Amino acid sequence: MPTEPTVAEVENLRVSFATAAGTAMAVRGVSFSIVRGETVGLVGESGSGKTVTALSLMKLLPQRGVRLEADRLSVMGTDLRTASSAQLRALRGGKAAMIFQNPLRSLTPTRRVGGQVGEAVRKHEQASRSEATAKVIDLLRRVGIPDPERRARDYPHQFSGGQRQRIMIAMALAGSPELLIADEPTTALDVTTQAQIFDLLLDLRAEFGMAVLLITHDLSIVARVCGRVLVMYAGRIIEEGTVGAIFARPRHPYTAGLLASIPRVDQPARKIKPIRGAPLDATERVEGCAFRPRCPHAADACSKQPSLEVIGPQQRAACWRAREVT
Repeated sequence: MPTEPTVAEVENLRVSFATAAGTAMAVRGVSFSIVRGETVGLVGESGSGKTVTALSLMKLLPQRGVRLEADRLSVMGTDLRTASSAQLRALRGGKAAMIFQNPLRSLTPTRRVGGQVGEAVRKHEQASRSEATAKVIDLLRRVGIPDPERRARDYPHQFSGGQRQRIMIAMALAGSPELLIADEPTTALDVTTQAQIFDLLLDLRAEFGMAVLLITHDLSIVARVCGRVLVMYAGRIIEEGTVGAIFARPRHPYTAGLLASIPRVDQPARKIKPIRGAPLDATERVEGCAFRPRCPHAADACSKQPSLEVIGPQQRAACWRAREVT
């Protein structure tokens, strides 16, 4: 059977920042790929390198004080390591788009939302002003903004948090992307609005046939909307596989700890078990597995860094004792 085309390829991505405390290693050798139409969850604690990985895929990291290296880093066939400014402008918002955590900070407060969405339409579709206006209204209607002809003339502060996030989704869809990166898109929203936003993303993914990379720390969201999950810790992917395989039997102690720390409505009497200790500081240098100081299964072998190994038909884990973890 034919396989779907690959929309993003990352191989041995390393990203470091120069800080007053020394060099901070935010990403320490990440590799993965995304194919057309799939939804991939990238999960982990704050500081694990999720957002830096996503910004690398859009080449949006600052140039000063940042070192980005990779054996391969491409989106829709564009090699981001050597891409020109013109190629990057065509890629961003066109073939690939990103939804950021805080829509109020991402929208220009002094411009009407219709003009901001319309700018993206005109840039990537070479549309006339009237054509752009018609598409803006259609996009706002598709993402659930009521009375879009009138609301397109309003300013960002006149919308609720959930509506502003819908506007950001409309802007991201303006160029008909094949890869949509959503970085914690519902962090500041209530649970009901979160559910509405994710339902909308799933509907739009099916309609547009695009791939979605969802960045979150919430495994319950991943279980609901993703087909595959990448688990990050201390700048590395330490487990990956289908949502079904990982939720049924996580093979890395960190993944098992994340799942054990989530309340379960189907198991109200189950005791929640937090992960002991604190995440590794990005400026720390560590030999072997970075999770070792917090791991209940740590052994002498953990003094050496494990690589991602196949544990099952749909699962890989970077742990010397992965076959023992339950």
